[in-house]
Amino acid sequence: MKINKLHIIYNLLLIIISFFVISCNEEPTDIGISFLQDTVLVVTISNSNDDAIFSTDSNYVIDRATNNTGAIMVGSANNIQSASFLRFDFPSGLGWITEDDIISSELLLFPLHYAMGDTSGTNTLSFDIKKIVKKWTFEDTKAQDVFNDNTLYDVNSLATWTGNIVYKDEASRDSLDTISINIPKSLCVDWFSKRNTPPTDSTPDSEITWGLALLPNAQSTVINSFKAAGNTYSTGSVMKIVYKKKLDNGNDTNITLYVNAGIETKFVKINETFNKDDLIIQSGVKVHTRLNFNIENIPNLASVNMAELTLTMDLNRSYWGNEGLDTVFRLGLFPDLDNEFKHIDPSLICYGRRIEGTNQYVFRSAEIMLMYLLRSQAGSGNLVLMNGSNEQEANTLNRYAFFGSNASNEEARPKLKLVYSYLQGND
Repeated sequence: MKINKLHIIYNLLLIIISFFVISCNEEPTDIGISFLQDTVLVVTISNSNDDAIFSTDSNYVIDRATNNTGAIMVGSANNIQSASFLRFDFPSGLGWITEDDIISSELLLFPLHYAMGDTSGTNTLSFDIKKIVKKWTFEDTKAQDVFNDNTLYDVNSLATWTGNIVYKDEASRDSLDTISINIPKSLCVDWFSKRNTPPTDSTPDSEITWGLALLPNAQSTVINSFKAAGNTYSTGSVMKIVYKKKLDNGNDTNITLYVNAGIETKFVKINETFNKDDLIIQSGVKVHTRLNFNIENIPNLASVNMAELTLTMDLNRSYWGNEGLDTVFRLGLFPDLDNEFKHIDPSLICYGRRIEGTNQYVFRSAEIMLMYLLRSQAGSGNLVLMNGSNEQEANTLNRYAFFGSNASNEEARPKLKLVYSYLQGND
């Protein structure tokens, strides 16, 4: 009996669904067709029309360092210099340690696979390590302060490292050889001592442990990346200190202390100027480009049904590191432009993906962003062209240039296609 009831229910459902499908496929009545044509218009426009204007505003550098992003970078290549600051949280209560007590003191750096520059040639990384003696913060210290003002550091270098990092295959790329650099024992004694004095607002700079600066020198032909604390890695650079301590029984024992870098910040300087009309994005240095949209001629109550932007990359002016070409980029909407310079994520984004076998990137699903411009910005405003993810943006140095509206090859110019609809009588 139960089976028969189930058959009846299934049959009724099939009848209802079939009726619905047949009804949906019927031709509208003559009255219905007239009603639709008289009230709704669907319009397709492109940037070749006067109805929609797309233009480049300018490219610009966001000169504010990022802190604890999962990687630091050091070296020089392609008119770029990268330095990194490391601040270690030495424990208190060890002010009694002298140089005679310290057996060894080393800075441990853990290379990552990504690198930029002459990685297949000389592949030389060379940098000096200096003690930072003045206050710095990742919010306020700029790249020019790091590279142009030597007053931040002690005059003498603590150490210099020059060598070649050997990159490994995909299967073992996360196991590159650790770099170990001897650091003077006197520095450790100094920092152990200072950590016994709680810092206050009135504490002079000379009593604060401001950390180490890794500064590239003229021998570098590459920029290498190293692990740093962040979302990907819980720890990054480490100070390893082995010291001896006398036990209650009068015997000495060796103690190994690992001090993690609590703050790891990179500073990147680019030694060239851009044509402001170029569509350029570059990670690390954090170069963005604003794209202007003027769609004020679209009727006020229209709905943007599709928005598609196509950009073509200029490979002659683009370069990337040893991990290859990025295939995804972003367009972002910042209602408050200051947020972009504070490293706050855009309120809305859409992604541009590479068309396989071409240098074209198509950005789709930008309808909501253009609807915002149409409603809140009186039909005009800008979207920001940037890297594909926050991690790429912070931890690589790839540069991508796209052809602009003035490109000699018309086929390579940006192409914007909009489809919108509106009710007649409301425009």
